[in-house]
Amino acid sequence: MSQRENRKGREDTNKAAAPTPRRPAWG
Repeated sequence: MSQRENRKGREDTNKAAAPTPRRPAWG
């Protein structure tokens, strides 16, 4: 898996686990 895909997966998990409205960096 590429680093970019790995990062996307981690961001996806973080988004589902703790969607912070003040951190729409990966939104």
